[in-house]
Amino acid sequence: MGCRNATTLMSYENIEYLALLDVLEHQADDHAFLGELLQKMAQGSTLIVTVPAVMGLWSGSDVALGHHRRYDRTSFRRAIAGLPVQVIEMSFLFPEMIPLALPRRWLRKTSSNRGYG
Repeated sequence: MGCRNATTLMSYENIEYLALLDVLEHQADDHAFLGELLQKMAQGSTLIVTVPAVMGLWSGSDVALGHHRRYDRTSFRRAIAGLPVQVIEMSFLFPEMIPLALPRRWLRKTSSNRGYG
């Protein structure tokens, strides 16, 4: 099967690799969502997940995009706790961007406190 949106499939048993690219943060109950998804997948298939990182970077953009949360390693492990998964790799995509976002967030808070924005 080629690359496509497979949301309407009743089973993902014939799919070797399944990607959730910035999907999980939109689910009210991420654990239940993953559990249902994993039931549709064949044992041994690979699930690739990307999520926005670090709750400390939460902003109005997250709200506007309909996010319920951002993740760190602990919160992601909590989302998969008890599910039949084996984590192969857990890492940050573009980790060099995190230090750049922290001063921006601080400046935004400071400006808001002064009535500038």
